[in-house]
Amino acid sequence: MTHYNRNKGTPLPYSPNDADSYTYVEGRGFAPAPPVITERRLLHWYSNGIGFATIFFIIFSFSLPSVVLSIFQVFNPYMVFYSDGTVLSPVVAQLVDMISGNLALLLPFLLLLFICRLPSGQILPFRPFRASITLPALFIALAVSVIGYVASVMCSTFLSLFGVQPVMADFAFPEDPVAAFLFLLNLTLIAPLAEEIVFRGIVLNLLRRFGDCFALLLSSLLFAAVHMNLVQMPNAFIMGLVIGYFTLCTGSLWTGVCIHVLNNSMVMLLNGILNLVSAEQQYLVMLLAYSLYLIVGIVGLLVLLRNHPNMFQLRRSSTLSTEKKKYSTFFSSLTMVICLVVLGLFTISNIVPI
Repeated sequence: MTHYNRNKGTPLPYSPNDADSYTYVEGRGFAPAPPVITERRLLHWYSNGIGFATIFFIIFSFSLPSVVLSIFQVFNPYMVFYSDGTVLSPVVAQLVDMISGNLALLLPFLLLLFICRLPSGQILPFRPFRASITLPALFIALAVSVIGYVASVMCSTFLSLFGVQPVMADFAFPEDPVAAFLFLLNLTLIAPLAEEIVFRGIVLNLLRRFGDCFALLLSSLLFAAVHMNLVQMPNAFIMGLVIGYFTLCTGSLWTGVCIHVLNNSMVMLLNGILNLVSAEQQYLVMLLAYSLYLIVGIVGLLVLLRNHPNMFQLRRSSTLSTEKKKYSTFFSSLTMVICLVVLGLFTISNIVPI
């Protein structure tokens, strides 16, 4: 059935009430897709791309360490290994972990960026940031990390009711001083930079054309999901929202990098202090540290609201699709479904009996 423009009397290529109904226009043949369909197709394509990149990140996480180690063996054929196949040198072990871990994350998403053919300056905006926003944001992020910690503790407590707990990553400092330096360098600088490039750079900015809130929520969900640990996920999701929001506010990826570096550095510093004190003193140290975080966070929030009163006003999306349709389109792509299933399986496999 042909529908006509009431003002001009010209036929429309699709029903005004249902854009999906367009197929054929009498006298015109098959018409181009309406803008709303073009928007959904693009979102579906980006969803497939992000799903593919995440799947390859998982594959590279398991395959790249052996590749990097083989390259090291080319330069040092007399490298000594333990009986389980791990390298004996702690320095080499840290180099392999650092290089393979960050490349596994960066390579598939940089390839996605290349395929999309979007300006790298817009997707990865490493421009000077606004200090009037970034500095208070650093303190606010510390306070929010307390909320993330509480959420993680609640999640851990809930899992313990069922007699299970997640396998936590080993953050023990290597005894070798060079290996310890590489370990700290990776966790406090290189890994945060790589993660910001991927999640607050590529993923967030690819999805921004579908709305800032939509992009912020999905990039934070993906950031939490790739941790594949139920205890770490709540904190990662909350921090992803905070880092992403202030990155959007300043328009600079350096803001997210600074917040991420500070958060990881303070975690490592606090863990180091806790290892030096007795078990009875650990609770007091954590109480003092988190109290300080909350105080400086409140101060940072007040300063930010004073200088930028409209800082936290949410803007409505101007996209053609409804929010419900955008989420259903994103999560219905084949590769995204596979990606979520794989991430879910690895998350479950990291749960062990207490």
